[in-house]
Amino acid sequence: MERGSKIWLGIFTFLPIALLFVYMFFFAMIVWDVMAHNDDISLLTDIGPALLLVLSIGIIAFGLYIYYIIHVINSKVDSNEKILWLIFFLTCNILAFPIYWYMRIWKSPSENMSMIAN
Repeated sequence: MERGSKIWLGIFTFLPIALLFVYMFFFAMIVWDVMAHNDDISLLTDIGPALLLVLSIGIIAFGLYIYYIIHVINSKVDSNEKILWLIFFLTCNILAFPIYWYMRIWKSPSENMSMIAN
């Protein structure tokens, strides 16, 4: 994988975590607004962007989940490590993606560098 592709994949890998923090902040603001004003109408206007954030986190995380499972299955590591990565993806999902990206994609040599070395 080329360096530019690794960078884009890294951006998409860290995006669900960043959006999750934005969602938590947004949700805290909604709760604060409801507690401060006791206004149910403002809750209805604020819930739309919150749902859009959750939907975008889910879509991006699902796409990354499929990509990383395929990447683990096609990788040239032993079967025990593949099983461990798959269990890690299943249990820790968006927290496991950055770890795998750093250890197995970012640190792996790029195709251009391996062609230069030969």
